[in-house]
Amino acid sequence: MIVLVNKRQEEELEKLSKEKDRFKRDIDQGKKSIVKGNDLFSVSSVPEPEEWALIIVVMFILSAVSYKKRQEKKGMRA
Repeated sequence: MIVLVNKRQEEELEKLSKEKDRFKRDIDQGKKSIVKGNDLFSVSSVPEPEEWALIIVVMFILSAVSYKKRQEKKGMRA
């Protein structure tokens, strides 16, 4: 495994390794949830600018296809 550590982190690790409790610390199991409670919809996210552009392009394409189909139906009725 390659671990990238900057100077500040290296100093902090050095300091922590010299403490007496270095072998008796709680181990992080990685099971923490970003969702507080049981509300799965409490996590807020904002799309990136590229995603907004993609959403707008898709909406434009869907609108154009819908408009074209409506025009074709009007042409068949006349």
